[in-house]
Amino acid sequence: MNVHKRCEESVPNLCGCDHTERRGRIQLAITHSAGKLNIEVKQGRNLIPMDPNGSSDPYVKIKLIPDADNVKKKTKTIRASLNPVWNETLIFDLKAEDKDRRLLIEVWDWDRTSRNDFMGSLSFGISEILKNPVDGWFKLLTQEEGEYYNVPVPEEGADLVQLKSQMRKTSITKKIPMMGDKDVPHNMTKKDVIRATDFNFLMVLGKGSFGKVMLAERKGTDELYAIKILKKDIIIQDDDVECTMVEKRVLALSSKPPFLVQLHSCFQTMDRLYFVMEYVNGGDLMFQIQQCGKFKEPSVDWWAYGVLLYEMLVGQPPFDGEDEEELFAAITDHNVSYPKSLSKEAKDVCKGLLTKNPQKRLGCGARGEEDVRAHAFFRRIDWEKIENREVQPPFKPKIKHRKDVSNFDRQFTSEKTDLTPTDKLFMMNLDQTEFNGFSYLNPEFVQYV
Repeated sequence: MNVHKRCEESVPNLCGCDHTERRGRIQLAITHSAGKLNIEVKQGRNLIPMDPNGSSDPYVKIKLIPDADNVKKKTKTIRASLNPVWNETLIFDLKAEDKDRRLLIEVWDWDRTSRNDFMGSLSFGISEILKNPVDGWFKLLTQEEGEYYNVPVPEEGADLVQLKSQMRKTSITKKIPMMGDKDVPHNMTKKDVIRATDFNFLMVLGKGSFGKVMLAERKGTDELYAIKILKKDIIIQDDDVECTMVEKRVLALSSKPPFLVQLHSCFQTMDRLYFVMEYVNGGDLMFQIQQCGKFKEPSVDWWAYGVLLYEMLVGQPPFDGEDEEELFAAITDHNVSYPKSLSKEAKDVCKGLLTKNPQKRLGCGARGEEDVRAHAFFRRIDWEKIENREVQPPFKPKIKHRKDVSNFDRQFTSEKTDLTPTDKLFMMNLDQTEFNGFSYLNPEFVQYV
């Protein structure tokens, strides 16, 4: 698009945005009262012609997803119209468990002789509707996108000042300031000291080369924690002391991203380091990938990291090898193959993030993370809502009770909670000063019981 220099600030940045209405729009008003969801379907505009005569016979179908009962409600069919007016109100009775579901609204073309044709869709998280009622025009999206998103259509003649404000907000890349050690308290008073004997270790949740993660209950309370236990001798031998200390500093930052687990405390013994963290019983990502095979594209939007993104979309890692040496060779020498099932946008963002030359890699340019945010793969994402945790998660693990470990691998949860012995001779000669400053107690930790 060519614009005058003086007009540039008045023209929105449409890079990565779908500013068209390929399927038209629909006007809705959705409210909640007395356990009922009231959906007022008002009208549609600029719908796509589905019949040979250049017209359509549209009706609206509404249901809650996922839905084992297959309950759906429909409006009347408006014959031969691309700008239908329904003015109907459909009502759903809501149960407590429905807050984790989505309200799916689809527009279909009625056909007398063959199967009905899909015209467009959109959806709303029930928990989002409970917080903020819906009223306005919305774009109709594809069938897959509609399961996860809704895109409001701005009112005509929207305030120019508001538009400029939104543009400036999106053009400013938010940077998290680098935190020095002074921002992270290291030492605890004798009164605050946490010890391994303060906990009952219930179950193994995960295991790696450095140690294991265990589910633990603090004695005398109902508090559950995930405690990551690392062996000092392995950390020293693999030259990973700095990595471990960086992990502790990041988790201890008060201004860290809201999607990182809370750190309760850190403590150490002669042979081990302990991270006491909140217990998130939704399981680890690898276990969920093994269960699901792969996730649908819209449910991985905020995991914008190349390998992780690829693995969630495809169901397997982009690089493979029998050992560390083979894996490194695959990363440096082999090209990633992409299955045909990936959308053009998904393939492009993975290619951009997995570019071997760091200077050409997506996100490494002058605009940094803004280039990633502006990519077409993320065109439906409201980053401000994501940051404020106002978006209903498209995938939620099933949790039966607070001590539920069904979302973790049975290979680990069936193991005994015993700690394997360390090399005593090695530990006697270990320089413990390498782990100075590891012990920590978070004064702002909130325990949810």
